[in-house]
Amino acid sequence: MSLVPSRKEKLKEEWEKIKSLNGKKLWEYLWEYYKILIIGIAIGLVILGSTIYSSVFNPPPTTILNVVWLYEPQHMEFYNDLADELTNNLAEYSKNEQVSVTSFIQTGNPQLDMGMQTGFIAMLSIGDLDIILTNEDELNVFVSERVLLDISTWLPPGTEGLFTLDGEDGVPKVYAVSIRDSRILNNIPDFITYENSTPYLGVFVNTGREETVRQAIALFLE
Repeated sequence: MSLVPSRKEKLKEEWEKIKSLNGKKLWEYLWEYYKILIIGIAIGLVILGSTIYSSVFNPPPTTILNVVWLYEPQHMEFYNDLADELTNNLAEYSKNEQVSVTSFIQTGNPQLDMGMQTGFIAMLSIGDLDIILTNEDELNVFVSERVLLDISTWLPPGTEGLFTLDGEDGVPKVYAVSIRDSRILNNIPDFITYENSTPYLGVFVNTGREETVRQAIALFLE
């Protein structure tokens, strides 16, 4: 028989020691020798409980529309206000659904701008961007990169303020529509208008939320 207790024998001895204690002595013993394990289990239970609560009882809101803002610089509060306004009009259950409005306007900070550009490309590549609100100069860039839809059939007859360019087949296509007079924009107190710059609405070619996009277009044209 080995003079060195085996792992099984050590565990048996430890278990007998724990069973021999009770009350305060038991808790003092457990805390002295097992406090790291106890703390680890407690932290694990807290994380598990938080995860279960977040996923089952309080899930994060689902994004029903991703809007890219590239028109002109605005106050930071404006983007949240616009997102809230769109959510209130488009989300069936505003607690569980939300519209996201993100500004991708260049800041002049190389690292921040590079990060924004990388995020934009990644989101666009997986079809997570739906609508772009921008000016005429930016529209020309996006049309040349073939990332905008022809939305001529998405607009009511007689819609004015169209941004039209000839497609590769020589046929004129509508890539955006002016929303200068949009009620939803002009109702937001923080909205800054620019006299020589018209805000246009375009749609990304790989949007996966066509129904909501159509509803949003109708809302912006009110």
